[in-house]
Amino acid sequence: MEEASIMQQTGAKLRHFRVLKGISQEQLALDCDLNVNTIGMIERGQKNATIFTLKRICDGLGITLATLFLYNGSADTAEEETIQHIEAVLRQMPRRDVERVARIVEELASPNGHVIDTAPQTVFISGKEQDVVQLYFGNSPKGSLLIKKIDSETHEPLSDVEFMITTADGTVVCP
Repeated sequence: MEEASIMQQTGAKLRHFRVLKGISQEQLALDCDLNVNTIGMIERGQKNATIFTLKRICDGLGITLATLFLYNGSADTAEEETIQHIEAVLRQMPRRDVERVARIVEELASPNGHVIDTAPQTVFISGKEQDVVQLYFGNSPKGSLLIKKIDSETHEPLSDVEFMITTADGTVVCP
């Protein structure tokens, strides 16, 4: 990609976020402590901004450099505002909560309303006189889990089998 094209694309993205925020070039220049002519030249793709200048402009726009570089111009204004709002909220949350939100988003984005579960699962079963047990897990609709105990010879599900599911510390999840 040519340098001029990159400068024009970057400028167009900055203009998009400035207009989305509803501020003028003059206001952005004041917020960033930059000259208004510099803002205009960058937006028109006539000036090659340093990464430090881009960071200052992004700060003035209330976005991250990542948001600037990842934006591809395809989102509509309402969608873009929602994404920016979510990003702002996430940046204020503790890392553990952000990871939880990421898992929820991945589940919501999974195909056909199913949970993401492509890797084989290892399950430890304890109890009296346990034979070798095979457990089969599959992608199930959200909010459900199907566990079957299979007869090792016939490969048919066994009836009257009870499971107690606990967390690692022994807390019962499902009676």
